[in-house]
Amino acid sequence: ATVRTFALITDTTPFTDTTVRFTHLTARSISALLGSLTIFLTFLIGRKFINTHMGLLSAFFLAFCTGHIQQSHYYTVDISLTFWITLALYIALQLPKSHTRLYIAFGVVIGIAAGTRLVGVWMGIPFVLVHLLHISQRNSETEKQDTLLSLNFSLLRSSVVWKKIAIAVTTGVALLLICEPFLILDPTLFFSDDDARRLIPSMQIARGEIVHIWTLYDFSTTPFLFYFTHLLRDALGYPLECVALLGIIFTIYKRSTTGLILLGWLVPYFLLVGGLHTKPIRYTTPMLPTLCILGAYASLMIGQWLQTHLKLKWAIALPSILIAVPTLIYAITFTSIYHQEDSRILAARWIDQNIPQNASVLTERGGFPTQWMASPNRYRVKTDQAKFLLNTEGFIPYWEQIAYIDDLLKTVDWIISINENRSQQFAGASAQYPIGHDYYHKLKTQSLGFEIHKQFQTVPLLFHRTDSDPTVTAYDHPKVTIYHRTGDVNRIIASWREQVKSDPSLPDHAFIAGIQAYKNQNWAEAKKAFQKAVDIRPNYLLAQVMIVNTLIKSGHRQEADDLWQELDTKFGGMPDEIGMGLSKAGLYHEGIFYLERSFAYYTQNGGLPKWIPKSLAESWYLLGQTLQ
Repeated sequence: ATVRTFALITDTTPFTDTTVRFTHLTARSISALLGSLTIFLTFLIGRKFINTHMGLLSAFFLAFCTGHIQQSHYYTVDISLTFWITLALYIALQLPKSHTRLYIAFGVVIGIAAGTRLVGVWMGIPFVLVHLLHISQRNSETEKQDTLLSLNFSLLRSSVVWKKIAIAVTTGVALLLICEPFLILDPTLFFSDDDARRLIPSMQIARGEIVHIWTLYDFSTTPFLFYFTHLLRDALGYPLECVALLGIIFTIYKRSTTGLILLGWLVPYFLLVGGLHTKPIRYTTPMLPTLCILGAYASLMIGQWLQTHLKLKWAIALPSILIAVPTLIYAITFTSIYHQEDSRILAARWIDQNIPQNASVLTERGGFPTQWMASPNRYRVKTDQAKFLLNTEGFIPYWEQIAYIDDLLKTVDWIISINENRSQQFAGASAQYPIGHDYYHKLKTQSLGFEIHKQFQTVPLLFHRTDSDPTVTAYDHPKVTIYHRTGDVNRIIASWREQVKSDPSLPDHAFIAGIQAYKNQNWAEAKKAFQKAVDIRPNYLLAQVMIVNTLIKSGHRQEADDLWQELDTKFGGMPDEIGMGLSKAGLYHEGIFYLERSFAYYTQNGGLPKWIPKSLAESWYLLGQTLQ
């Protein structure tokens, strides 16, 4: 909305190829501005927590927090959400008040936060807590700090307070609807599943119900634990992460009302995102201000303890210095990447200067593509279709996935790949997508007939980690690898394909035995072999479909219908790729049946994928050749 407003003022059209620079600069300027303002809000909350010294230390920690610095460079909503959440926390800490305007302000801010990302509605928990905890602190005349003695519900019995709460809620809902008008104008569109950017599909992706290439790495991560071992480590650095976690413990132990209110946001948010399948580094962003404040709190508490027991005045500053110095060094060394030329620009320049004209080059699409690095006017460019390995998993024989790779690489001289885009993703999903994993592993280990000819990566001066989540490096300092064909790729792939047919960890050998028995009308042996394939990989739907066909052939129609209904429910309908898989396995009659079924459906409803008529025609041709 801001970009469109600026465009109206400057008489330009946003989001077009000609104004892309204007659009990106405007959006990134908003992130930088709100990221800076969040530092000031962190100071205000830290000052209210204890004193000005804590406010300054909290602001210092966030200002040199690498996660906050990095996200403030991006054209995304995470920093915007963090700003509104932090502002909402600051306003909440002023409540309860007699002034209605603060409740209106809170409603406005929380409405914008929720309109930015619906997760902002969780700020309702701190809003409730301030009405339970602050009154206890006020009644405590014996405690010097804001220590919680007990919960007090008397404030919530006041009709005046409920009126103000209603004003805040109403204002929040109104702002949410202004930010997300389709919630009421067209709820069907808002909750539709036709676009991965909409609410329902994005939630399904986050939970791992829909798999994309850019979520494969998350198969190798552990819910909740990964945040502590990797994400917070990369966002905060080990020293600040550790002291922030100590701050949580101190807050609970000392029952600090301000700290507990902050935890009222931090804990529910972490419980919400920590258990998701997807765990990008940006999910930590809304937690960083609170963690920096709690880290400052722990530093001061430890400093006070040292001062008391060591009888040294300067000891109070020792923990803060021990945390601040490495945090500062970590931030300075990390931001050195912004003073270096982007690795993708370096790679594109090298490609133009060193790869011979008219060479066959394989590039990648995806979130971090390499297509733009090789001009189609200069090279014979092919683009990978790695999604094929996801779309056909369990639906075609594994040896046919390798056949696809063979066809893809048949004439390729060079491969341009970004590690975070493909290789690192499939590396995290070896159990789920074995052929994709092995393909990129063979490329990386130079055992597929391609050698690593050149690599480009912009790295921090210090603390360069190789085990970080792909989202830490992919956006601003990815690793670009250029492979050159040096060996007999086709022979190597042919050998790999034969190995897969006998690999005991994969179902192909059992499936081949089942096909042979099926063609010989030995239904009992066919069912046994297909079942063995399913036992090896339970989601190997191709073998399960053949069990259905075998049951029908052997006269067990009811059992076949029951299994079909079970599979239909489990997989949400029979995937179109099953027909292709059966044909690829040499079962042309069965493959044509399923392909014609898919063809008829799309002919009636529209949206026919191009590969279905192509695969159907190929199946008919091969069937004819077989009959001849």
